[in-house]
Amino acid sequence: MRTRRLLPSVEFPHTFYKWAYLLRTKRSQVCSRWLDFRKFHADMGNPPTNFELGRINPDRPFSKENCEWVTHRELCQRSYGSPVWILDGKKYKSSYEAASSLGVSQSCIIRRCKGYTYTPTGKRYPPVEGCSIQPRKGN
Repeated sequence: MRTRRLLPSVEFPHTFYKWAYLLRTKRSQVCSRWLDFRKFHADMGNPPTNFELGRINPDRPFSKENCEWVTHRELCQRSYGSPVWILDGKKYKSSYEAASSLGVSQSCIIRRCKGYTYTPTGKRYPPVEGCSIQPRKGN
């Protein structure tokens, strides 16, 4: 409600609320130009439907040069918490990307790389050779 009092007749409410959320949660990481909504909107425009503001390089601040509108899936793949999946020497940004590329289910990729236990017998199957999961070190 406070954001409505700040700019009650905003022309682009959806973009304004994304901007207000950004300032509320990441203010110290936002460039000084973007503290003004009109300048933020001039730089980024309106987001496409179901897109979020993502940084190209997570180590740099939110700014025109370092931001773009991305899908939630792309945003998750860019985060440092998202591991790199390596299958037969090829790197994938996510288990979903690996599964799509190989034509199998995502759970199949996860079982191949992490290993699994077959519940009825309790037999443990180790990870498949040539499959590994590595922490992301940055983009």
